[in-house]
Amino acid sequence: MDEELTREFSDIAGSKGSEESRRSSLEIWWQVKNGKQDSPAKCPCCEGTGHRDCNYCATTGFATVGDHLIRNPSTGGACDCPVCRGTGQERCRHCNGTGMRASWLGGSSRCPM
Repeated sequence: MDEELTREFSDIAGSKGSEESRRSSLEIWWQVKNGKQDSPAKCPCCEGTGHRDCNYCATTGFATVGDHLIRNPSTGGACDCPVCRGTGQERCRHCNGTGMRASWLGGSSRCPM
């Protein structure tokens, strides 16, 4: 892991960008390498579950356009939502479905979405 981190962050250190950005990246690298990072915190958007209510189908699980269901022409039944695949839940985009957020990512304890 040390070689991987060193290689990755040497690219950052040598890249073009603000001095503050490079300093911040190297500081994070140092903290990770030396085990000084806080443990991850529960995601404020999904409250640690890794999923949220589907905004596309409003948790119904069905594909809709406005107030109208989209029907499957071969069966006549309603089509599953293409985002949540009929579950009514989608992966949380804030934590990428893990339920946790790394403390070094910053941000408030409120969900930005």
